[in-house]
Amino acid sequence: MDEQHLREIQQALRQEEVEGWLFCDFRGSDPLAYSILGLDSTAISTRRWYYFIPAYEEPVGIVSSVEPRRLDTLPGRKRVFLSWQQLHESLAETLHRMRRVAMQYSPGNAIPYISRVDAGTIELIRQLGVEVVSSADLVQRFEAVWTASQWQSHLRAATGVRETVDEAFAYIRQHSPATEYAVQQFILERFAARGLTTHHPPIVAINAHSADPHFEPTPQDATPIRPGDFVLIDLWAKEPEGVYADFTWTGFMGVFRSAIGRFSPSCVTPAMPPSLLSRSASNENSLSTATRWMPWRANSSLTRGTEISLFIAPGTRSAKKYTAMALT
Repeated sequence: MDEQHLREIQQALRQEEVEGWLFCDFRGSDPLAYSILGLDSTAISTRRWYYFIPAYEEPVGIVSSVEPRRLDTLPGRKRVFLSWQQLHESLAETLHRMRRVAMQYSPGNAIPYISRVDAGTIELIRQLGVEVVSSADLVQRFEAVWTASQWQSHLRAATGVRETVDEAFAYIRQHSPATEYAVQQFILERFAARGLTTHHPPIVAINAHSADPHFEPTPQDATPIRPGDFVLIDLWAKEPEGVYADFTWTGFMGVFRSAIGRFSPSCVTPAMPPSLLSRSASNENSLSTATRWMPWRANSSLTRGTEISLFIAPGTRSAKKYTAMALT
């Protein structure tokens, strides 16, 4: 962390009216700390460490005598402890006269991404007479704001994922009956060809499977996609060092008028102009999509109390719509 970054953090602390930001970690328990402070998360770290950035004064690092150089890349003074008693003394001296400090803590665990500090450590700091407040706004400012290069990587990923969506639906049309698993593997192949990576394979789910938010097709359960099937594809990918793009698209295998025929007119209310209703493919084995969102909602007489929203063909921006399908 350079001096400019430190000054920006201290200015933000003064704006937030907190007297400091206390970072702490034990064996990688707080990845936010590593990212915000610019620490190497792959380096050996087997002991607790603390790093306190006050709003006005010099930062202080508190490290174990087993790993005394753990925070040497950060500016400020260093305190080294051997026993837990010395650790507590170092914390008390560092936080002396401090009344209100921010930590990676979320009241009631309302934001689990922020809740990185264990309850015992929060209790310890409060026992020193210090009020602990959430660092959520600070984290959003120094961790969640994209750089220009990250934004560009996201746009490139969104373009690649969006193109893969069209290719996946084309694959279904051309390989009828393709299976959910085959379509999933095809998507992964297209990601690799575009230099994109993903932490988990995409979701390809038909009919009742689409009601499972984390459905995973397997070779053993390779359900074929046939005319009359509702198809959901949820896919996400990024460049190796970039930012993810995430899309969820749905479609119907067949002429769109056939989809309308599956619902009782008393149960379904169209939410699009009649002109769009006439947009349908001439081939029964095609996946029909339109040029914008076309929502349909069904009442409880069809779905046993569960509202359905079918969204077909979102815009070209990176977007995500979850769709539940629970036909009786």
